[in-house]
Amino acid sequence: MNAIIHGTWDRLSGADKQYTKYKWLLNSKCHQSIESLLKECYELHSRFALNTLLPEKQDEVKQQIVELHDKTTKLEKTYDEARLAAIEAFYASLKKDIGI
Repeated sequence: MNAIIHGTWDRLSGADKQYTKYKWLLNSKCHQSIESLLKECYELHSRFALNTLLPEKQDEVKQQIVELHDKTTKLEKTYDEARLAAIEAFYASLKKDIGI
């Protein structure tokens, strides 16, 4: 179970670090959805980690693994799409300004 906790934490904190580092490049419309997903993922991860310590919560833990995986995957996909959109907008701007 520790491997799952650490693996999801690595995915979550990695996405958070990338978002924080490159937030200024992204369209401001993307910020709200990414920040909302980050909040949800952190809350879910905390509940998941705590529930793994309680024997009576093991059924919940099994469901939370799937939910946590799905949310972190959605977070990574949303960030990647926002990053790609920023790159495409930058390229379109260059194409317009200098005729690439």
